[in-house]
Amino acid sequence: MSYEPKEVRRKQLRMLAPATQIALAVLLLALSSLALYAAAAGWVDQTVMSTFIVLMTLVLSSRSALRSGNDSQLDEHDRQMRYYAIATGGIVPVLTLAGYSLFLSAGDTLWRPVSKVEWGAFGMFMLGATIQCAIIAAARKTPAYAADLDFDD
Repeated sequence: MSYEPKEVRRKQLRMLAPATQIALAVLLLALSSLALYAAAAGWVDQTVMSTFIVLMTLVLSSRSALRSGNDSQLDEHDRQMRYYAIATGGIVPVLTLAGYSLFLSAGDTLWRPVSKVEWGAFGMFMLGATIQCAIIAAARKTPAYAADLDFDD
């Protein structure tokens, strides 16, 4: 008797409309900016606020065009869109950070992370911003009707 493995397909959640993805990603980006400011000012514990926002970002990414799946199951257009979104999500926060470091914080008037708490909040902010920018880039490349398609064909 031979064993033949069955192909297991994970059930995926339905994708949100691209405009909804962009709106929610921008909202989470604004919330993560506020969480960074609140942690730097000492108003809230950075761990709770930043972790909650990053978890909400991961939930949003599971409902976006960046949903996890094997690259072998994607067609060429979807694979190209995913690579574009991941590259954009990685480069935009890094360029923003570089611009802030070089031009805006050249003087001692603007905020820079100093303590462990501020660096932790800043790291969570950069992680969230990377994923949120990737979601926005993927949503911009996704057609508006894609959320209505049935992917279980």
